[in-house]
Amino acid sequence: MNVPHARNAEVPDRKLTGYLLDHTHPQNKGKAAFYEIVGFTKVNSDQLRTALLSHVLANEFAKFI
Repeated sequence: MNVPHARNAEVPDRKLTGYLLDHTHPQNKGKAAFYEIVGFTKVNSDQLRTALLSHVLANEFAKFI
């Protein structure tokens, strides 16, 4: 099943640079380190946004019970 309303998905700047790619955010717990390993940093945060939005459009989601 595709993600409902996937074409309307947005990834706010504050979510990318203020959380996912921020090594100093207290709740990041290694996410920034992972994204850096695979090539995403605050400098190219738009590329991460594009990758996330492309992924949600191109793939179905799995429902876990």
